[in-house]
Amino acid sequence: MHDANGTLLDTHAERFGIRALTFDARQGLRINGKCILLNGGCVHHDNGILGAATLPQAEYRRARIMKEQGFNAVRSAHNPLSKAFLDACDELGLLVMDEAFDMWWIHKTSYDYAASFRDHYADDLASMVRKDRNHPSVILYSIGNEIADTKSPRAAEAARSMVGIIRSLDAERPVIDCVNPISLSIAAKTQAGVDEHDAKVEGEPGLNTTLEHASGPAMLTAIDRLMPAALVTGIIDRQTNAVFDEVDVAGLNYCRQGPEWFHRRHPERVFCASETYPQEIADTWPDIRHLPYLIGDFVWTGWDYIGEASVSAWVYSNPEPYGWMREYGNRMAIRGHRTGPYRRYPGLLGGSGLIDITGELTGQMLYRQIVTGARRRPAITVRPMQLLYGDGATHTGRASRFIERGHDGVASWSWEGYEGRDAIVQVFSGGKTVQLTLNREVVGTAPVRRCMAEFHVPFEPGELTAVAYDAADCELGRDTLTSAGPETSSPHDSSACPIRIRKTMRAGTAPSCGSNPSR
Repeated sequence: MHDANGTLLDTHAERFGIRALTFDARQGLRINGKCILLNGGCVHHDNGILGAATLPQAEYRRARIMKEQGFNAVRSAHNPLSKAFLDACDELGLLVMDEAFDMWWIHKTSYDYAASFRDHYADDLASMVRKDRNHPSVILYSIGNEIADTKSPRAAEAARSMVGIIRSLDAERPVIDCVNPISLSIAAKTQAGVDEHDAKVEGEPGLNTTLEHASGPAMLTAIDRLMPAALVTGIIDRQTNAVFDEVDVAGLNYCRQGPEWFHRRHPERVFCASETYPQEIADTWPDIRHLPYLIGDFVWTGWDYIGEASVSAWVYSNPEPYGWMREYGNRMAIRGHRTGPYRRYPGLLGGSGLIDITGELTGQMLYRQIVTGARRRPAITVRPMQLLYGDGATHTGRASRFIERGHDGVASWSWEGYEGRDAIVQVFSGGKTVQLTLNREVVGTAPVRRCMAEFHVPFEPGELTAVAYDAADCELGRDTLTSAGPETSSPHDSSACPIRIRKTMRAGTAPSCGSNPSR
């Protein structure tokens, strides 16, 4: 900027990208003419022990690790990403679903954005678009996540208003709204208009507050099992149709059967599995590869986060040395009664992350890598023996898992004190069969089902190796776990800090249940 005399007053540098971006139900998502499948992970705004502040190096590290582990997309859950994170996504090639709101008029918790939505949504949405529209990584704007208002008549008018605001500032990028049919089915409905206040419906207790005092895990699991029946009745279509008509992409959270069912009634619509359970990638990824109108999968969550403490934590019936079961694993909890999904202190993390809060990949990440083809050789995980057996038990106890965490195994063969007791070994593989050896002796061969082979092996320290084979008995690759030695073992409890040593072997052909993240 210069004044009338040509004197430089101010400068501003802006990075931007130019590319062609199209969505439709026949060819899916295309970037510069190439069809792309979104292998995405949801990310919260916090940086774990670093807190909620935006630190450029921490944001870049998160984006880099997600890219390295096989993701090609992220969904901001559930607020706009920081500029530092978007800069990192631009540099690394991560695609972004940029999300504005987690609620509209109806509260989810006592002090959330719903109190400000009516007066500030237009300005806040416009600010997000102005901030982010020059980032080539941004390919979708999301106007909402699991909005309880969706079933009310005013929701379509609000969606139309928000889409208009976005297109007035950025006419190129499509708009998505992400709906959870489970929460929508139990949400309240109002006939109030967009400028009218319905105190009974909009006030507390909100849905999230209600879940804190309900039989959360058991209730959500039961509702999830009723999803196919809910689709057949048409109630989900009636509750979402008006809003989905206003946007470019229909986002479905935890509704695996939904895209095919909806497509038969709305063949022109584009769908996205905008929030999914980690274990369901074995079902959704084949669908994404073969259904052009289903453009991608965003798992809950790509990276663990602070909040909803222990919402995804499994419960084990045997006691164990660290007191978790003594605090939470009573008989009532194992059955899912009188326990909400959240835990009090010392619970801090949600627990569903495929990448943990420190940036290390979990067994769930290994499973996703196998299914999507990001990893070709098999991956060994072992279910945690100190939690399955507890203090001195000779047999494994029952485990109650929450649906947002599909696997509890860890990549460790260091379970000192559990010698002779059966370890449950789960090998993730894209092959047909897996052969397992312990200290160079064959333990057995098992078929691969849903990209996993399972073995029960009496624990003995040493070297555990899994070899994957295809249908012609040709080796696809192998993975090895080695027990921690005395120099890395705690003198008190070595199983508390398992050490994994991997041997890198040659990669074979692509796994049969995987694919590269593009059509």
